[in-house]
Amino acid sequence: MISVVIPLYNKEQYVLETLQSVFDQTYQDFEVIIVDDGSIDNGLQLVKSIKDPRIHIIKHLENKGLSVARNTGIRVAKGEIISLIDADDIWKPIYLEEVVKLSKDFPKASLFGTSYREVYSNHNVRDFNVLISTKLKNRQFYVTDFFESSRGMPIICPSSFSFKKSIFKTIEPFDESIDFAEDVDFYIRSNLAFKMAYSYKALVNVKMDIQGQMTSQPLGMKQLPDLNSYGKENYNNHSLLKYLNFKRYMFAMKYKWDGNKKGMKFMLDSMNRSHLTIKQRILISMPFPLFWLIRSFKLKLLRMGIRWSTY
Repeated sequence: MISVVIPLYNKEQYVLETLQSVFDQTYQDFEVIIVDDGSIDNGLQLVKSIKDPRIHIIKHLENKGLSVARNTGIRVAKGEIISLIDADDIWKPIYLEEVVKLSKDFPKASLFGTSYREVYSNHNVRDFNVLISTKLKNRQFYVTDFFESSRGMPIICPSSFSFKKSIFKTIEPFDESIDFAEDVDFYIRSNLAFKMAYSYKALVNVKMDIQGQMTSQPLGMKQLPDLNSYGKENYNNHSLLKYLNFKRYMFAMKYKWDGNKKGMKFMLDSMNRSHLTIKQRILISMPFPLFWLIRSFKLKLLRMGIRWSTY
């Protein structure tokens, strides 16, 4: 059985569509654990209106954060495999079937990922597969180096990532002290310890520019993963070190966009700039007014269905 864990916080506009995509799966041996993390909208009432014995609802009396909500669901999960999906994302009908197939075809794997598509509010779609060689599309394989593969467009997102519950005999679940990029911390720790089997089929639609998303909020006082800690323990893992450097760059760019000079300086000071591309070096050192113009132009391109990356 698979345990589907859905953290819910103020997603009344999307949660029923998300749940419908779960119940439309070709693989039907699953339970659904919905953790309401102190929502103040009508989302929980909408979920309660669905009468299906596979749904289990847990309610937090106050908002405790995404990591706590996921861990609450993980702790009570009865399935051998846990599949995460955010309450505003959509699975294609064969997603769980593909996860089960990966688990059977790649017995040494404890982590399972698929490709995904970015869906924007104007209905433009960006398929990750367009960046991949046509020889690899729809193939399944062991990921030989997650960190090398994920420098740039991540090969997985939280809603396209599943794992055996048994991994928590070796590693800790989501770090509840982190309230931004908690998935990055979990990806690092899990991929250092376990093998991942992967399918290039884009089986998840991820909504990218909806109101209230964590990635759209200023970093401010949010707690980020301590990127320096992983490198200290794995100083010979060069692909990991480059991946960590890339994440520092992405955080620095986010701080720059927020106008947070202190946060940006902290990331720059811990960054190995020799690992940056020429484009990255130009963008990170660019005066803010010009950076703002380029960022605004990039957002206009996104609304047209064109993505110009900053990496």
